[in-house]
Amino acid sequence: MRTNTIRVGPFPVFFGNVNEEMGLRGHYHHATITLVYGYTSGDHGYPVFKDTNDAIRRELQHFTKGIFRNATNEVVLERLFDHFAGFFPPEWHQWGGAYWLNSAELAINGVWDDIGHDAGVGVYTTSVVVDTRTDTRIMLGGVL
Repeated sequence: MRTNTIRVGPFPVFFGNVNEEMGLRGHYHHATITLVYGYTSGDHGYPVFKDTNDAIRRELQHFTKGIFRNATNEVVLERLFDHFAGFFPPEWHQWGGAYWLNSAELAINGVWDDIGHDAGVGVYTTSVVVDTRTDTRIMLGGVL
């Protein structure tokens, strides 16, 4: 069995985080999120339409409205992934399909600042592994 993917985005976001693990005060980032939906051959995957992508945009704006507490950038991405892995809004129902959130990418546009960030883009990625023998989606560290 083959697993295929559909990448949607990048979607712009602006979020804040307090990175206690690294001793960093609260600060903000401009970034983009790209979501990658998996599907198997013979099925159709994520329906890429304006209304389906608008649902993602609205949810991203809502989900990133507050500051992420006690969260490295890696943790922010994991929280976003966990949230969107269960996100299936009404705008998607009419199109059907068989797909899952396979991976997510958080690309942060860095700037020189007094914390010590560097200018440039840092890209963080998280993904699931699909065991095609059992059709079980496995995320490193556990089973979904």
